[in-house]
Amino acid sequence: MHQKKQRAPPRRRKKPPAAAPAGEALNPRALSRLALVSLITATRITSLTSATVGNWLAAGCPRNADGSFDIVSIAAWLAGERRNRATTTAKTSKALERFRDARAKLTELQLKIRTGEIVESRLVTDQCREIGLGLRNALASIERRHGRKIGDEIRSALDNAFRKLDITPEK
Repeated sequence: MHQKKQRAPPRRRKKPPAAAPAGEALNPRALSRLALVSLITATRITSLTSATVGNWLAAGCPRNADGSFDIVSIAAWLAGERRNRATTTAKTSKALERFRDARAKLTELQLKIRTGEIVESRLVTDQCREIGLGLRNALASIERRHGRKIGDEIRSALDNAFRKLDITPEK
């Protein structure tokens, strides 16, 4: 036979602790840590723990000279923290967008290099040097057949071309 699973009894919501002992009025400008936590939790806006308040204090949350908390100052501080976080997030987002754009451009450039659409200047310079050496060897052959004067003119033209290309031919 099948046994029926018993359902757990429904959970009851815990009532938040009272913000102040019965009959005592709260001063929102001078709350104890417990009263602050209790008051904010009682509003059901958010859940707050003593540890959260400790984190706020570490982050610079204002506190009265006697150690109590001013809820108005805390609300203003939290609003400022939220604005600062939004500004930081916006700056981070812009920086992230610039980074992604740069990375996309780099990827496109690398692809153009791989496909031969763009050639690295070092490779062009190396090829020009090889061509220059071949021309110099051909020039030597021309000089032997046609004389030194024609060789000097061709050599001068080649040297000017190399200067314009900013290439120093190897000898």
